[in-house]
Amino acid sequence: MDARQNRLCDNNIYYLRNGGFNVKRNKNLGWKKACAAMMAAAMTITMLPVNSMAQTSATAVESGKFSNPVIYADVPDMDIIRVNDTYYMVSTTMHLSPGCPIMKSKDLVNWEIVNYVYDILGDTDAMNLRNGESMYGNGQWAASLQYHNNKYYVAFNSNTTGHAYIYTTDDIENGSWTKTELANFYHDMALFFDGDTPYIVYGSGEIKYVELSEDLSGEKEGGKRGTLFSAHSGADAGKFDGGLSFEGTHVMKKDGYYYVFNICWPSGKPRIEVCHRSKSFIGGTWETKEILNANFSNNGTSGGVAQGGVIDTEDGRWYGFMFQDHGAIGRTPVLTDCTWIDGWPMLGKDGDGKTVEAEMELPVEGSESKSLVKSDEFYNDAEHRVFDAAKEGAESHMAMMSADIDATGADDAKTEPAETPEDQTVELVANGSFDDGTKGWRAFEGGTISAETDKSGNNYGKITGRTGTGSGLAYDLSGKIVEGVKYHIKAKIKYDNENGPATRKFNITFQNGTAWNYRQVAGGVDVAKGKWTEIECDYVPGKSTEGNPFSSVENTMFFETGWVPSATAENDLMDFYVDDVSVTYNKSDLPDEEENDNLIELITNGDVETGNTNGWRSTPQEPDAKDEKSATLTAVEGEGASGKYCLSVDGRKSNGMGACQDLSGKLEFGKTYTISGKLKYKTGPATKKFYVTIQNGDDFNWRENLVTINATKGEWATFKGTYTVHDKSEKFPFDPTQNFIFIETPWTQNPTSENDQMAYYLDDFSMTTEDDNIIKNGSFEKGEANWNGFEGGTIKIVDDAEGAKDGSKYIAAINRDACAQGPSQNVSNKLSAGSTYVVSAWVKYDAKDAVDSKSFNMTIQNGPDYKYRKVIKSATAKKGEWTQITGEYTMPDDAITNQNYIFFETGWVQSPTKTDDLMDFYVDNVTVKEKVVDKEPAESGEHDYNGSDLDLVWQWNHNPNNNNWSLTDRAGWLRLTTGSKATSILNARNTLTQRTFGPTCSGKIKMDISGMKNGDYAGLAAFSYNYGYIAVKKESAGAKLVMVDAHNNETAKADKPTVAASVDCTSDIVYLKEDFDFAGGDKVTFYYSFDGSTWTQLGTPMQLSYELTHFMGSKFAIFNYATKSTGGYADFDYFRVTDKLTGTDAPEAKDHAASLSGTKEISGVINSEATVKVTMDELTGEGHTDLKASLSIPSGMDVKDVTFNSDAITGETSWNFKNGHLVLQAAGKDLTFKAADKLFATVTLKMTGYADKDTTVNVSADYITADKGTVEYDVKACSLDIKEKYLNTKALAKKLGYSNPLVTTDFGADPYAIVYDGRVYVYMTSDDYEYDAKGNLKDNSFNYIKTLRIISSDDMVNWTDHGEIKVAGNDGAAKWASHSWAPAIAYKQIDGKDKFFLYFANDASGIGVLEADTPLGPWKDPIGKPLLTGKTPGCEGVVWCFDPAVLVDDDGSAYIYFGGGVPSGQQNNPKTARVAKLGEDMISIDGEAKEIDAPCMFEDSGIFKYGDKYYYSYCSNFISPHKDKKDGYPGYGTICYMVSDNPMGPFTYAGEVFENPQKWFGVGGNNHHATFVYEGKSYFIYHAQTLSKAQEEAQGLAPGTLTKGYRSTHIDPIELNSDGTIRPIAGTYEGISQLKTINPYERIDAETVAWNAGIKIADCAEEGKLFKDFNRQITDLQDGDWTSVAQAAFGNRGAAEFTVKAASKSGGQIEIHMDSPEGALVGTVNVEATGSEDTFKEFSCKLDRITDTHNVFLVFKGKAENLMNIDYYSFGEYQVNTEALSSKIAEAERLLSSLTGSAKTDLEKAIAEAKALLEKADADQGEIDKVFDSLSKAYNTAKATISDGGKKDDDTKKPDGNTKKPTNGSTDGNTKTPLKDSMQSYVRKTFTIGKKLTYKVTACSKKVKTVTVIGSKKQLKSITIPATVTYRKMKFKVTEISKNAFKKQKKLTKVTIGNNVTKIGANAFYGDKKLSKVIIGKNVTNIGANAFYGDKKLSKVTIKGKNLKKIGKNAFKKIKKSATFKVPKGKAKAYKNMLKKAKTSSYKVK
Repeated sequence: MDARQNRLCDNNIYYLRNGGFNVKRNKNLGWKKACAAMMAAAMTITMLPVNSMAQTSATAVESGKFSNPVIYADVPDMDIIRVNDTYYMVSTTMHLSPGCPIMKSKDLVNWEIVNYVYDILGDTDAMNLRNGESMYGNGQWAASLQYHNNKYYVAFNSNTTGHAYIYTTDDIENGSWTKTELANFYHDMALFFDGDTPYIVYGSGEIKYVELSEDLSGEKEGGKRGTLFSAHSGADAGKFDGGLSFEGTHVMKKDGYYYVFNICWPSGKPRIEVCHRSKSFIGGTWETKEILNANFSNNGTSGGVAQGGVIDTEDGRWYGFMFQDHGAIGRTPVLTDCTWIDGWPMLGKDGDGKTVEAEMELPVEGSESKSLVKSDEFYNDAEHRVFDAAKEGAESHMAMMSADIDATGADDAKTEPAETPEDQTVELVANGSFDDGTKGWRAFEGGTISAETDKSGNNYGKITGRTGTGSGLAYDLSGKIVEGVKYHIKAKIKYDNENGPATRKFNITFQNGTAWNYRQVAGGVDVAKGKWTEIECDYVPGKSTEGNPFSSVENTMFFETGWVPSATAENDLMDFYVDDVSVTYNKSDLPDEEENDNLIELITNGDVETGNTNGWRSTPQEPDAKDEKSATLTAVEGEGASGKYCLSVDGRKSNGMGACQDLSGKLEFGKTYTISGKLKYKTGPATKKFYVTIQNGDDFNWRENLVTINATKGEWATFKGTYTVHDKSEKFPFDPTQNFIFIETPWTQNPTSENDQMAYYLDDFSMTTEDDNIIKNGSFEKGEANWNGFEGGTIKIVDDAEGAKDGSKYIAAINRDACAQGPSQNVSNKLSAGSTYVVSAWVKYDAKDAVDSKSFNMTIQNGPDYKYRKVIKSATAKKGEWTQITGEYTMPDDAITNQNYIFFETGWVQSPTKTDDLMDFYVDNVTVKEKVVDKEPAESGEHDYNGSDLDLVWQWNHNPNNNNWSLTDRAGWLRLTTGSKATSILNARNTLTQRTFGPTCSGKIKMDISGMKNGDYAGLAAFSYNYGYIAVKKESAGAKLVMVDAHNNETAKADKPTVAASVDCTSDIVYLKEDFDFAGGDKVTFYYSFDGSTWTQLGTPMQLSYELTHFMGSKFAIFNYATKSTGGYADFDYFRVTDKLTGTDAPEAKDHAASLSGTKEISGVINSEATVKVTMDELTGEGHTDLKASLSIPSGMDVKDVTFNSDAITGETSWNFKNGHLVLQAAGKDLTFKAADKLFATVTLKMTGYADKDTTVNVSADYITADKGTVEYDVKACSLDIKEKYLNTKALAKKLGYSNPLVTTDFGADPYAIVYDGRVYVYMTSDDYEYDAKGNLKDNSFNYIKTLRIISSDDMVNWTDHGEIKVAGNDGAAKWASHSWAPAIAYKQIDGKDKFFLYFANDASGIGVLEADTPLGPWKDPIGKPLLTGKTPGCEGVVWCFDPAVLVDDDGSAYIYFGGGVPSGQQNNPKTARVAKLGEDMISIDGEAKEIDAPCMFEDSGIFKYGDKYYYSYCSNFISPHKDKKDGYPGYGTICYMVSDNPMGPFTYAGEVFENPQKWFGVGGNNHHATFVYEGKSYFIYHAQTLSKAQEEAQGLAPGTLTKGYRSTHIDPIELNSDGTIRPIAGTYEGISQLKTINPYERIDAETVAWNAGIKIADCAEEGKLFKDFNRQITDLQDGDWTSVAQAAFGNRGAAEFTVKAASKSGGQIEIHMDSPEGALVGTVNVEATGSEDTFKEFSCKLDRITDTHNVFLVFKGKAENLMNIDYYSFGEYQVNTEALSSKIAEAERLLSSLTGSAKTDLEKAIAEAKALLEKADADQGEIDKVFDSLSKAYNTAKATISDGGKKDDDTKKPDGNTKKPTNGSTDGNTKTPLKDSMQSYVRKTFTIGKKLTYKVTACSKKVKTVTVIGSKKQLKSITIPATVTYRKMKFKVTEISKNAFKKQKKLTKVTIGNNVTKIGANAFYGDKKLSKVIIGKNVTNIGANAFYGDKKLSKVTIKGKNLKKIGKNAFKKIKKSATFKVPKGKAKAYKNMLKKAKTSSYKVK
């Protein structure tokens, strides 16, 4: 940092921002009227151009000079700082996102965008351009930029939110920004640091200041504030009135003066810049000077230049920066000289204050040209940036389900005890220790609070300046205090004023309301002066009284001194301190939820407690009934389920006859009703089914069964269900005029009175629905409840059924003495600003002496008094008649919403009389309901990262919806997909913009419209409020090209676009262009082309203008919006911009052309190569500097190499490839290219995958240019088609390159996965083809299935088949079971050992469990019976008790989810899903099962946890009809999910995630899934009939022949949005990309298969690899069959040998091919007959050397029926002997010290060459031998030169090469250090040192070797974890202690942890009851959950390091209460906070 920069940091000079435009902006934009005339004049004056130079950023006119405007583009409200030699600038971007760009320059002229301050400012409808709202002209305004104490600050206002913001970062160019929202709005704010004191300086006309808190979080409590100067008073009074005065503030300090810069704009004159200065910032005398008054003219614009500040260069020269209104282009920056004259910064030429020079010398020379506008080929090759620090790392694209959470395993399970009463305690004070300053605290009734720190580092709160005894520190508990609940309060209080009393009483007081009379003293304590005194008390809020009602809206706790009549400063108003404040309550003390009083009951007399049958009738007679009569209904005593009476129903003559109620006119379509009751019958069968049935029409055809009642004779059956009113069918729609509900028995063919028409009893029958009336008790049937008399009026209830409008009661307003007196209801906090309400009420009056008619008002008061009243609606009533008041009312946007009252009145008159105005009147049936407006909802994931990264030059119009744009859907193209409908471009989301620039510019796009839908518009716009565009309009009959003109919008004050021109669009590929002429009258002209070369103008040039609605210059804009339906898309290949008006001429130069040629066809197999030759015309002559070719490479291809024609190119060449974009470059001074064959470069491409069909791909050139684009090549011929020929390998379903289905040698259904020891194990139902007695394939019945299948993988493509588990039947582990379906697997450590638990469905009758010690078995049945059945408590009503899913939670507790089936008529809410808690043994049930009300539940429970949320998933049923999706009901056969905060629920429906496989694969069936996490990512595993479909197609069979329910397993990824919702999942064949390579030098089990054809897999008696007792083999191998593994990593050295273990009767051959069964043949192994198919031997062969990574294919050859069985195979590494060379290097290095001169130099060179060869991984033996000879020769020559004539060393014996297989990764057993290439084989190996500590290798390479401590083999008294350990002569760093490593050590007393350890795992020292002392090394950053939990004697913990970042939950819980923590200096506070957050008791930290 140079001296000048030191001055900047030392605050001798401060630079602050420019401002906005005018007075404070808000939604009421009336402020614009004050300046509209001036702005219109300034922005529309145009003249002939005076400068024709075309620039996109800096307007450099020649070397060393620039022209004004310095940036000829819209960059308003600039603020600039300098840091060393770099300048940074911010500007206003209002409604654009990302917002507030950071621009960088080295010379103040050439600028580029390097960052933004935020991604999005917020997430409101206005910011998202949704539901008719926008933030045009508002958004982010007038930013201030500061650099202070090595931190960057940006401050600005938002006119949308009405708040100011301060953003901070440490890295202005690359960093993300931390946001602070201030409470207030500060017009044109400047952030200013006076020393270290931060201020905001702001205002319009009057410039004010306010001091900020130290952390800049808001105004400082008691801080300084005031006015610096005013245009309306003092010395400036009257000088600057008559227009705009003093805004756009910038502040700086220089040479002892404070300077404030402002714009003024006198009426009728140009804007001017004014400067004030003072030697004192606060309280000083401010002088004023006009420093620039310049009417600057350029390119047709003439106007003032103002609003900005000054900046200096490193060498001390000064410049002024401001902007000028410049017509339609916007507000353009201007740079002027700044000359300091008499201490004033005078602007203009030579400081004359009036001359802005059109041309100036560059402030700094030698800078590179930069631009704010760029062309873009949309290759997604920009750097990924996250501007908002809060978003960083939270992008849903990467935020999968957390890797440390598994739905099935207890890998990180904690054994913390279940929740105790102590854990039920809730703390309400978040900052009781003041560790976060005064956050959450405020001063009550005066005074100033602060947070202080004592000498020991303890923080506390302090209050000074108290004005009354009630003045004190206060904490807001609003909404957290519940009446009647006990709160426990603890705190410490101290005071120490010298003159105070020896003791003073202090109180803790609560105010539960708005005034003092709502206060209650919770407790008091006498405090001794100078001593901390503890207070502890309980507080129960008092009951509400009429005069003192309890409020839960405003609750404040404060500390005070007891009230006295005459308080004195010494005795009563002293300063005091507070610390360790706690307010807690116990959850169990909360009152039970009150009965919902917001229900409407539709049933009359449902409990029959009237003693009669009022409201009841018999079912309407069925049309075909002949002699049927009504049933007999009687209210009877003595039989009731509750109360005195119940309803008896007898004499039933048909099954449908029963108790009925008429609901006609009471039901609303789409509304949901809850039905409940109790039923009993006494005669008939032991059990009987009854239905609650609805009839919504005139006969039985309209009937639907709503609830099924399963009754037992003689017992009351309780029933409950829901019903959403809908059309039964198209033929039988809902009829609201005929509605009946009744109870019947099911229809039977031959009913009998005994079995079907028995009598029954009914009680407590109810049908309710939520009341959406905001008015409570609007019918007055509950008396006066909720009603009051307004303004003291008197009300009473009239009980008069005949006189009431409806019901039996209404309300009367009586004895009125004011017009406003009438019935009133408080609706505070129930109405929303901006919402519309439908109101209705009935009024009547009947006073004999009253007038004959009278107008009555329904009135609302939104505030404290009459000034806030508004008449909602009025109606004129006739005396004695009920009259309805009805209408709509919209709450104002700025309405108060917490003081709202609705009342009824007669209209106000000056002198009311009883007869005319004050008569009594009545009100009935009052309703206020929110008007339902279909609003577009927020969309999950719309602000999450979508994997696409645009260049920083782009900004979206408002916040984009990231779900609907992409750079990845089509490589090299921008895709805009319509996600919502719009009426014009102004309300269309995802419009992408760039600045235009002057004096002229042109932009063009290439567009593919094939994906557009009818009604879509997509194209290129000149975007502002007065917009115009050229677009494709898609119509049902085709497409049109339209030119739309809306240039009169501002004049019309409305969006009034017109189609100015239109032509047919005849191609799906369209080119559009727009030319902007800002020097020729502000015009834009639109063009189109169908070939990119021939251009046609569409329409006439359109006038552009600047307008105040957007307050922004015209922008380039790319858009696509829908007017009819969403989902259409348009693709954009590029956006290209130039500073020339290209018109109808193609810009390509005709004298330069290029072409592509090369390979036309390749095999569509991975690693297949193609060549592309790039030829072009020569580039000759002098002065060329660069040549650049941009090529588009198709997806699925990589660039292997580029060979330039170097002989023809004089410059340096280079190439770069990323995301399908290949750039070839040549550069140099006087660059030339000249070749006779015109060949510039040859590109070698290789395939990265497989073609799944014959596919033609294209390589093309985007452009080829020279000299930075000034020379363009014609690239029309630069296009090469390459055919990728599909290779049919006879692989079924899982074709080459696919990952799905996982295996194809067998079926596997109902998959469930677990991750264990680095592998994914998948358990599946054993589907097999099932045949009938005649041998015909039949539909899968599942009745034969008694086994389960297991496969596993560690890379998700190569799957190992582990065979079947025998589960059910006589051969199975669970002999009681008849079937085994739908497994679930879990594991958990029990008694220190891993235990595996396999849950399965015994058909649908129950769930069993098996257990084992490994994931493969052997399995045993631990309980000998089902774990769950329909008789398990809580399982009543479960139709199918099956399909288990298991979750082992973080604390070790486990839960099982299960159930399914659909009771008749209950398809929408079957309520057959359940969850139960498993016992700690995992084989028992703990408590009752709980119901999960999963909408449309069918089967297939699933469960996972993400964060703190539990996700339950399931498959929906196929039974029609389902309720509407908008009501929370799914489609048919889809996977849906629900979310809960508790594993036992309740769960809330969240949506569908996976549609039926029919959609994805063309064959449906049931839908079954599970989820799991592996390697930090989340996966969705499911089944589909893809293998049977592929077999069907391969055999040429008709669809449905084999697809009869036989299923195979697939896996696809799960992605979550940042809000926790799950993104829809697509089923694919492609599946998961392989996660890791396979090691070919280790044993590869033959049953591990990627792809195959013809093989089968069977059990094998040989010893297994993963578990020795489990092994499989491939068998049934015939000639041409093949198997494979994917991505074998042979490395650079490669393989040279192949070995296979095989058994064969006849013998055969195995061909080893690379990349396909027909790929390169690298070797053949001959397998001889071994005597039997069970006798295995190893066979080997030499290979052609294989390097790099390949897919390996083994093709079997021979004539036998079964050629052989294969157990495993492996490859031998190509070996070289380097020992002799290494020895010779060491010998030569020892000789160097004896050498000098050239002998030494020559030997050093030979040594360096030898060492370089040893580093070369792929060196062969020939190279080793050659270098050995060379080094030996150099050694002997050097030694011969030694003067003492030592004996010549002739040790030149050459090493021998070999190809033997490595042993344990070493060249010589275990005695030598392993070779570099074999080190990796040690990863995951374990070893024990000294019979004590056991370690596991986590990394082993040349550079990094690390191990984890995983435990000890015996009980230890003391443990020291070393920093390093040595194993196999390698030194490893000990970096981690694994979870459970030393859990429950019985003898352990002391632990010392070494300094290389960074992490202590969960439960690492859990339950070590004798452990008393722990020393934690200095590099530990993470202490896991429960790490030292329950170490009861642990009293001393020393933490040496300063970098501890996290202490896990309960890590130190239940250690010794007096324990102390010794930590590094300065870390006590931070570590203490960590302990608190870890739910650990408060220990001493020092």
